Amino acid sequence: MSEGKEPENRFSNRFSEMFGQIAEEYEFFNKIISFGQINRWRRKSVRIINPPKYGRVLDICCGPGNLTREIASYLPEGEVIGLDFSSGMIERARSLTAEEGLKNVEFRTGDAADLDFASGQFDVVTVAFGLRNIVRMEEAIDEMLRVLKPGGKAASLDLGKPRNKLFRRLYGFYFHRIMPWLAGLIMENERPYKYLSSSLKTFPDQESLREIFASRGFQNVHYKEFLNGVTVLHIGQKSRGENIRV
Repeated sequence: MSEGKEPENRFSNRFSEMFGQIAEEYEFFNKIISFGQINRWRRKSVRIINPPKYGRVLDICCGPGNLTREIASYLPEGEVIGLDFSSGMIERARSLTAEEGLKNVEFRTGDAADLDFASGQFDVVTVAFGLRNIVRMEEAIDEMLRVLKPGGKAASLDLGKPRNKLFRRLYGFYFHRIMPWLAGLIMENERPYKYLSSSLKTFPDQESLREIFASRGFQNVHYKEFLNGVTVLHIGQKSRGENIRV
């Protein structure tokens, strides 16, 4: 962990501000483009991850905190921290959390590839639809491993690449053509959703991402596909015998 390093997320400060500007509409549009499935994917993921009852969880790239709050609701006796590089998203997350009356969650701004936490602090580290947005993705995965307790779990819920050729073509047409067009009709600022389309093209498929997590030191890395591979949950574990690094 280094001090004083500027975040190097794909969006940069300019894009951070842009995403902050759409924080209030962000979830509404995500529900539309996922045909209402996005909350279901989050709920199922939290139950599959199954954080320990009194656990401490870090949710990186948390955006407006949808997964963070889902975990906090599931873990009323635990502690949950949401982290994002966009101050606008963090403000939105705090507002929604106050509305829901959740007391076991807090939000901070920060760089997912250079976490400001000591090693071995968390039982679970999660990221939902955010790994694609980190330039230094492997460094962020290293950081997830570092801040986990021995035996702790990391989980990434993100877009996948369907295996069925016909379904993959239909999905590709929707995601790269229809979805940006919808964003232009509905959103005042459609640029983030044009970026969303392009980001998937370079993002690893589910098997490649499994191999990346394994190559960074995670054990028992496996994944669960939702909706024929449109969305994928990857889970890996930190070795129980691994020494805590500082």
